[in-house]
Amino acid sequence: AEADAVAGVNHNTVTLTNTSASGTSVYGGYVLSSGSAPALNASSNTVEISNTAEKEYGVSTVTGGYTGYGDANDNTVKITGTKVTDDDEIYLTSVSSDITGGETESGNADGNTVTLDTIASSGIVYGGRAGNGNNVAEAVLMSVLAVSTEESTGTDTSTEADPISTSASSNSVTITGSQVKGVYGGVGQIGSAKGNIVTITDSSVEMEAVGGEMGYMMNGITQPGQLKDAENNQVIVNGSSTIGTVVGGEAAAANTFDFDNEDKEYNEVQTSGKSSGNTVTINDGTVKNSVLGGHSAMSDAIGNTVNIAGGIIGTESSGTGEADDNAIAGGFAEKGQANNNTVNITGGTLGAMMSLYGGYSEKGSSGNTLNLHTKGNTVKNLGYFQNLNFYVPEGTAAGETMVTVTGNADVSKAVIQAGIEKTTKLAPGQAINLIYDAGGIKTDGTSYSMMSGKDIVSDAGFVDRRAAVKKQDDSTIVVYVPKDEKGTIHPDTKIIPEDRENGINTIKNAGDLVSNAAEGAWKEDHDVDAKFVPYAIVGGYDLHYNTGSYIDSNGMAANVGLIRRIRRDGAIDTVMPFLEYGRSNYASFLDDGARGDGRQHYTGGGVLLRRDLDDGKYYEGAIRAGRLKGDFHGIIDSTALRYDSSAPYVAAQAGAGKIYAKDRDTYDLYGKFFWTHLGSDTATIRNSRGEAKYEFDDINSYRTRLGMRWTRNFDKVRSLYVGIGWDYEFDSKARAFYDAYRTDTPTVKGSSEFLELGWKSKVTSDHPWGVDLKATGWTGKQEGGTLFATVSRSF
Repeated sequence: AEADAVAGVNHNTVTLTNTSASGTSVYGGYVLSSGSAPALNASSNTVEISNTAEKEYGVSTVTGGYTGYGDANDNTVKITGTKVTDDDEIYLTSVSSDITGGETESGNADGNTVTLDTIASSGIVYGGRAGNGNNVAEAVLMSVLAVSTEESTGTDTSTEADPISTSASSNSVTITGSQVKGVYGGVGQIGSAKGNIVTITDSSVEMEAVGGEMGYMMNGITQPGQLKDAENNQVIVNGSSTIGTVVGGEAAAANTFDFDNEDKEYNEVQTSGKSSGNTVTINDGTVKNSVLGGHSAMSDAIGNTVNIAGGIIGTESSGTGEADDNAIAGGFAEKGQANNNTVNITGGTLGAMMSLYGGYSEKGSSGNTLNLHTKGNTVKNLGYFQNLNFYVPEGTAAGETMVTVTGNADVSKAVIQAGIEKTTKLAPGQAINLIYDAGGIKTDGTSYSMMSGKDIVSDAGFVDRRAAVKKQDDSTIVVYVPKDEKGTIHPDTKIIPEDRENGINTIKNAGDLVSNAAEGAWKEDHDVDAKFVPYAIVGGYDLHYNTGSYIDSNGMAANVGLIRRIRRDGAIDTVMPFLEYGRSNYASFLDDGARGDGRQHYTGGGVLLRRDLDDGKYYEGAIRAGRLKGDFHGIIDSTALRYDSSAPYVAAQAGAGKIYAKDRDTYDLYGKFFWTHLGSDTATIRNSRGEAKYEFDDINSYRTRLGMRWTRNFDKVRSLYVGIGWDYEFDSKARAFYDAYRTDTPTVKGSSEFLELGWKSKVTSDHPWGVDLKATGWTGKQEGGTLFATVSRSF
């Protein structure tokens, strides 16, 4: 397109698809103008090329927008190819020379975009390229002469010395599945290279990938004081890419003229801008040589960042011995300060020839930080960090090393901190190496500490021990657990014996079923004297136990057996052998939200004896025995655990009371005592930290009950009753031990009250079936309700 006399060449589009264009240069917009002509822009132009290539030759130069004197902004280049197979040979769509989004010799190249997908280029790829030619040199020389005249004669020549800007900012290059020689997001000759982004995925870059570069000049001169910075540029590497060197922001050296007031002449000197705020992120792939967040040839490298999350860093050694060869550095300043740069390593493999630096500078290095999250690294040199943070990876074992240095390790005056995962298996007296250098580590003025909140290790039994950092010897800095560190057991381990507390409560509540079956054997039933009456009780419950924390339990219980009543002078004796079975599901909760869940079942048997006197007094006693089994699973300190349990139980109860009769009503006043014993147990706690053996002490429950029941007898068979009662638990403590440590102890010691309502149909010679339906509501240490049905049959 021809240049507009005012605006330039803008908003043009070139599209090539499935075309042979060997050796052809392609431009979206092209302006040829000299530095003395009016500035003409080449902006907002587009070049789109797809599948345009031959096997050996493709297009030559591809440029979105070019101008000799003016701005080349917001241009777009998009080249898409495919892998082509010819005679069993695979090759890519090719470009034989440079690819540029926007290019100007004397102006700005901002906001340009280059996207390459499945191509091969033997040239360099530029997002934006500003100040590469003779026009800028002419303008600079004019400025130099103007300033020289003003400083030597005092003449105001400001109209002839307008500032020159050749910046390259906010350009973007995205390369996928391609092969190129080199990549630059933006190159600015005098102005800044700012906010450029290069993204490389599954591609090969022979030389270097640079986010933004400023200061490079082919003709070697520039204007005094006009050099800007390479700032806030990015390079991102993904997939199976291979690159020579990666630099986030490059502030290259340039020649300028310094006016000497004494000699009244200009002296040529070298200078550069700063490299600041640049970022390199390596997610995968291979970098052969160096990775630099920011590099400045003559000035400062400040606030740059290198992120290594994957890939292989360092596969070729140049062998030149230069400081920046085979280096990973947040900031690299050859002549200035290198401050406040950061290197984050969360993955990947570091080559043994690499040197690991924070802010490399012989002039001054301060505030530079290493955040290392990986182990098993080996580097040649380690230095120029003032803060080193070692995040020991989960699964690291005692004796392993995070970074081994084969050359010089210098952490003098640095602050070294370590953070360790609770799940790390580190016993008292054991250590993990943070830095190891057989030749010795320089540590003059170095300080050591643990990170807040990441200074505790916990073993499989959930005993927390505090770790520390120290220089163990001349060659080793370690994180370790002191030999005399006793530690404390985690408070959430209280949920482990909660399983046992639920068990003892399940068994002792089963004793109520035994009393319930015998309560029908009153002296009125003379006509079934000395006969065996089979019975069965089945029911369910939903109870809440307040244990200092709490347990929610629900399940079922059953009791089957025979009742035999024997008539004696002035009394009726009852003998009741039985079998019992029950199961429960429960969840235990601590105040801080920790939870445990489990299932239990018991199987046992026993016998009850009861005597009913003619004057209304009665006495009863029973003994039961069996085994309780269960499984538990829960979470303590974000770690899942489980164990199985099995323990014997034995229980006994005794009671006495008196029944008062008045017309159709009876009043039963009674007192009972219950003793329940759950035997000791040993369980293996299994979790991701390993296995730990816990010992469970015996549990004894001593419980008393005072109660009263009113019964309305409708006839000899049917009746309705209502009762109230008060229970008091004296013990029921579930104690658990791990080595010399004891968990917090749950218990339901204290008072519980209940209200019961029931309907009963007795067994007689004329009425062989008996039924007792009873619902009970509880409050206090035990809350909730039970519902049981007893069925008996005489033969």
